[in-house]
Amino acid sequence: MANHLQEQITVALDKVKEKGKNRTDKIKDIIQTAISESSTEMKSGSEEMRSIAQEAIAIVIETYKDKGEAVKEEITAAMEGIVNALNIKKREEIKQLQDKVHDHEEVLSQEIEVILDDIKESSKQQAPDVSSAIDSALTSIKNSEEISLLQKRWQWFSLIKGRKDYWAKD
Repeated sequence: MANHLQEQITVALDKVKEKGKNRTDKIKDIIQTAISESSTEMKSGSEEMRSIAQEAIAIVIETYKDKGEAVKEEITAAMEGIVNALNIKKREEIKQLQDKVHDHEEVLSQEIEVILDDIKESSKQQAPDVSSAIDSALTSIKNSEEISLLQKRWQWFSLIKGRKDYWAKD
């Protein structure tokens, strides 16, 4: 952990130690902020984050060591701050990944729609019995289990974006 971060935590904890009230909430916030800032600054991996977390706990223990067994509340608050910081960071990463997945699903949906529309359009140039067979095949595809699963994934997007519901049963 960078020295400036250690100093920042120590100074903030000393101020909390002096004030006394809402101590554990403040400790949690101090540690959470420190962990969040260090993970943002350093783009830390899990090894580095473990090291930073251990150092943060060590600083809390050093600051409150004169409390003896009563230091448990401060350590618990520090751990909660660490967990909150890591949870927030990972949730942001998960959200970004989910957004990418949704974008890819939309592209896939559009590709399938275009292909099936092309097939339907080309069926108009076929003999009536072939055109009927193509329409029947398209209906079977739209009613298939695989398309049903895809439809469920895309349903939220259709509602949000106001897109036509391509997969609606004819």
